[in-house]
Amino acid sequence: MGGEMGLTQVDVRLFPRHVNELRAAVDEYRPDGISVTVPEYLDIGLKVPEVYIAANENGPAISYVVIVGKETGISSPEDLSGRKLVIGKDRRMDLARPWLQTLMTDKTGKPHQSTFQTPKVVENPSKAILQVFFRQADAALVVSEAFDLACELNPQLRKKLRVVAESPPFITALFVFPHRVDRTQKTNKLKHAILNLYSSPNGRQVLTVFKSSQIKRYPVSVLDSTIQFVEHYRRVVTGTSPLETRP
Repeated sequence: MGGEMGLTQVDVRLFPRHVNELRAAVDEYRPDGISVTVPEYLDIGLKVPEVYIAANENGPAISYVVIVGKETGISSPEDLSGRKLVIGKDRRMDLARPWLQTLMTDKTGKPHQSTFQTPKVVENPSKAILQVFFRQADAALVVSEAFDLACELNPQLRKKLRVVAESPPFITALFVFPHRVDRTQKTNKLKHAILNLYSSPNGRQVLTVFKSSQIKRYPVSVLDSTIQFVEHYRRVVTGTSPLETRP
């Protein structure tokens, strides 16, 4: 990473996604920067004034949709009882299952009597969408922009499929500098490099992994609505719905 980012050396370490190990990594290893999901941000107890998020023309947030065939008779999530649902694998799906669980529970966290079959995870959103189109599945859960893109490429999809539920906008992942004071010149260089990835061919290639055109800096308040959802989900939803396999 050194040459393209304008740094002499970048030490990248991967830590298991266990909250205690992540917290220890921040406290003991004291990284200049750390990439986390919003639930991890909460669990670690990070307090920062700003965050860095992969964004596109629609901003830093994404949403999820449940799509069905127009001829299935499904008009709401409650109609999914006993139906086959597939989930399109995508690196931005961290909050997809929690949101889906909230659809299938009441305000107290009690599951509705109607529920769907245990979802199957497929290789990508396109495959999930096409399985619904060809009636191999009754419904699919995908990132909304993946559905929009698929419909742009194949207008027949919009004619045959419909959205029966859409999530609020969520921030799914972020990059933060966990220490209030910049300890080294390297930290400032890293911030500059992250914000300018879009300006070099290799940087733009990195951004394609994040399905983004640029990483931008935002005040930490941009996380507020997503944090509220995560806290509500953890407080209210009991976890008794059959969503056990993560994509």
